[in-house]
Amino acid sequence: MEAEEENPKRAAAESSQEMPNALVMLRLILIVIGRKLSRNPNTYSSVLGLLWSLLSFKWNVGMPSLVKYSIKIISDAGLGMAMFSLGLFMALQPRIIACGAKRATMGMAALPQGIVPFVFAREYGLHPDILSTG
Repeated sequence: MEAEEENPKRAAAESSQEMPNALVMLRLILIVIGRKLSRNPNTYSSVLGLLWSLLSFKWNVGMPSLVKYSIKIISDAGLGMAMFSLGLFMALQPRIIACGAKRATMGMAALPQGIVPFVFAREYGLHPDILSTG
């Protein structure tokens, strides 16, 4: 009877020791994500865009035409550069299907096909070969 009472106590003690380990791991993961996001210019542009949207909606302020057309030029150039990067990456692959037929089939079914996902996959080293094949 005493052995049965000790097992739940032991299990509770072990789970309470594992909980701080899980919290430490979660904290480390959040720190790494925060550092990566703080180095990414997309984070700042997203925050600035959200702030501008809120302010312009509240006070009905239009964007100056100089800023508006500058953003348009950068946007158009960025898309062209991304397409060039994708083409160059595909041309430098030793095979047409760089990741194998099975992965290419899974990638075509599961991953979003487009330029922007490829750019992020290439930037972070997350299997750009699968995306470029798709």
